[in-house]
Amino acid sequence: DGKVVFGRTPMVENPCRLIGFRYDVGADTWQLFAGPLGQVHQVMSASGDGGRIVGSEDDSQAGGERGVICTAQPPGSFSPQWMAAMGSAYDVTFDGSAPSVSSGARAQRWTATGGLQQLGAGTLNPTYGVKTVGISDGGNVVVGYHVYLTGNFLPFIWVDTVGFGNLRSYLVFRGHTQLGGFDDNYIPLDVSGNGRIIVGRDTAAFSGLPGWVVVTRHQ
Repeated sequence: DGKVVFGRTPMVENPCRLIGFRYDVGADTWQLFAGPLGQVHQVMSASGDGGRIVGSEDDSQAGGERGVICTAQPPGSFSPQWMAAMGSAYDVTFDGSAPSVSSGARAQRWTATGGLQQLGAGTLNPTYGVKTVGISDGGNVVVGYHVYLTGNFLPFIWVDTVGFGNLRSYLVFRGHTQLGGFDDNYIPLDVSGNGRIIVGRDTAAFSGLPGWVVVTRHQ
């Protein structure tokens, strides 16, 4: 609603590290987030009221990212550690109840009642990098992409009534016929609150307009 700004900024003591912050415009107050293992250096998304912020911190023990969920009240509250102490939370629903998480190279969803849950069963190869970059407000649609060791991508969608699917195949199944050159390079970056509008970019495009948007219907 424009009352909260969030992001990251270099630390004076160590310019190579970043620290996550929250600024409440109405109260004119700042809040910096320090995670259980150090500083929260990557803030990816915030709930509608700014009360819940998701991102990651640098887990030096595991040699990678560790996802965190920060709450404004009380300051500095965090979720339990992610599976294998790795991963990042990339998006959160408007009410803050369900962040989408990439953890232990698996696509996950976290809820306050169910904790950390893997989406699907063996659909994604856990040896590859997985990014769950967008989640609908109801938490029932998740989009993201899967990075192969060769550097190629596989865009995916997860719908609670359907499960995982290749994004292009899912769109074809839903009746989309004007997909043009839509292929594995068309990675999604976000999904609307109702889960119908998906936006992304063409990672193989070197010129022109690489962005794309698609409207779908879930059953």
